[in-house]
Amino acid sequence: MKKILYYFLGFLLFLVLVYVGICAIAPKNIDVERSLTIDAPKNMLFNMVDDFKTWEKWSPWYDKDPEMKVEYGATTQGVGASYSWSGNKEVGSGSMTTTESKPGLLHKSDMLFEGMGEPSTAEFNFNELDGKTEVVWKHYGGSDISFLQRGIVMMLGLKGSLEKDFENGLNKIAALAKERVTNKMYDGYKINEITQPEKHFIHNRQEVGYDNVQQFYAGNLGGLFGKAQSADVEMDGKPCGLFYKFNDATRMVDMSAAIPIKEPLAIRGAQSLTLPESNAISVDYYGDYNGTPAAHAAVQSFMRDYGILNNPPYIEEYVTDPGEEPDPKKWLTKITYYISE
Repeated sequence: MKKILYYFLGFLLFLVLVYVGICAIAPKNIDVERSLTIDAPKNMLFNMVDDFKTWEKWSPWYDKDPEMKVEYGATTQGVGASYSWSGNKEVGSGSMTTTESKPGLLHKSDMLFEGMGEPSTAEFNFNELDGKTEVVWKHYGGSDISFLQRGIVMMLGLKGSLEKDFENGLNKIAALAKERVTNKMYDGYKINEITQPEKHFIHNRQEVGYDNVQQFYAGNLGGLFGKAQSADVEMDGKPCGLFYKFNDATRMVDMSAAIPIKEPLAIRGAQSLTLPESNAISVDYYGDYNGTPAAHAAVQSFMRDYGILNNPPYIEEYVTDPGEEPDPKKWLTKITYYISE
């Protein structure tokens, strides 16, 4: 019996020594760095990282838990942007806050995992390399892992798993960038670079509450149609909304209900406007009018990626008459942003 006990204690001591040996050679932390060179502009790649809402399109952890719950802070871009997540055992729970944001160069954020005492740092660097962009993704900081915990971390392969996650994320960023660069597709919307010809309008312009936009159209377009018909004016397109400025603080928008016409003409009871020929960005949106913000976001992302500025107003042309086509999925709205030269 004693002999068996000696063998057992000896085996146990052997396991302890093996584990201590593993702890001795195991990494002191789970600092990780991975990089990938991508054929895309620095600003485009930076914007994919700087806006936390875009992480949904490439973050490897969304693959591990598609049902992960995410809550965004007051802002999702730039210094102070934040979001928190709660998911399954693979992704856990935690939060991120942007601490440094240099367009086209650097994005840094604090990461705090639930149950961990102090935050670690996630950092992205964007470097020009032979006409392409090298994206470097790093994770570091926080306290070193205690000696006896290092063996567990090594045996679980946590560092190797994180390295694979980073590689997966960078590859997904590259695929998203390729779709944008090659096909000019942004979130399912085809970006069209056009030359917008000179356009003439009769319109009514005023500041309108966000909740009253549809009512404003209904109250003005009919009257504008009537004035155009009375003046025997030939239309040059479909009814439009012209948008100049949004004020989220007051929830007011400076806008016009407008009718495009063939030639400039002053009509009593309506304002006249001529927009000169200009380079522009446009997308075709199909669907209910309440869904247009997604199409606008696609245009704005494209312009931000290439440093293009908008020259207000931007135009929504309501090509499909809902009275003739009852299915909202078939309603076409042409959205056009003039480029500031």
